[in-house]
Amino acid sequence: PGYGARVAVTAVAIAFLTPTSFFLSSTYTESLALLLCLGALLALRERGYWLAALLAGLATASRSVAVALAPIIVLRFWIGERPGISRALVVGAGLGLIAVVGLLAFMVFMAVRFGDAAAFAAAQAAWAGHGGFLERAARALSLAPLFTPSLGLPFLVATTTLLVAGARHMDWTLTTFGALVLAIPYLTFAGGDTGLSSMPRFVLMAFPAALAAAILLKGRPKITTALLVVSTIGLYVATAMFAQWHWVA
Repeated sequence: PGYGARVAVTAVAIAFLTPTSFFLSSTYTESLALLLCLGALLALRERGYWLAALLAGLATASRSVAVALAPIIVLRFWIGERPGISRALVVGAGLGLIAVVGLLAFMVFMAVRFGDAAAFAAAQAAWAGHGGFLERAARALSLAPLFTPSLGLPFLVATTTLLVAGARHMDWTLTTFGALVLAIPYLTFAGGDTGLSSMPRFVLMAFPAALAAAILLKGRPKITTALLVVSTIGLYVATAMFAQWHWVA
């Protein structure tokens, strides 16, 4: 809403013709999380704070990166409603709790089943390697992963550039969400042994970048068509590589 039908159609085309978008139709959780996060942000746009929190909570049950919605929902409530201090604290806490209920429920399951509520974090450390979370985060903050050749680097740079370039054209909730869903995997994974290798898939959650691209391409049909053609070729190549057991993301 607010951007026009042409921009909307272009944004959808860009999002679903991204070279790694085949993951959205594979046995990965990005597609469900993406749907729920989009629904939460649309509900938030209409001041449906509790609905947004519920959808966000469900999203965190599919992908933990959806916790990025929790602070956005609470801040949107505070800014939009300007409640008194007591109401701000009580309602804000309720919204924040519901917005992460899926992740909390999963942690309870981990505690009951494995005796460790953070078992998923340990599994993540085993995959990412290179020390614990703080060590990986410190290395990520040093920007070292950006100087290591990786297929994920151009995806991260392109998505970040689009979010920055389109920030003044989009609602702050969209830009903030896009930034956070990039920052979370960057801080938790990029500083490890795997580096940015999974970033081509992680950027799919940063769908506001597709909207930013569509806004910036408005009135430029030839450039838009050329980019979509190139992206479609990239999608074909990436899908073929993945189907033949080559690492894509």
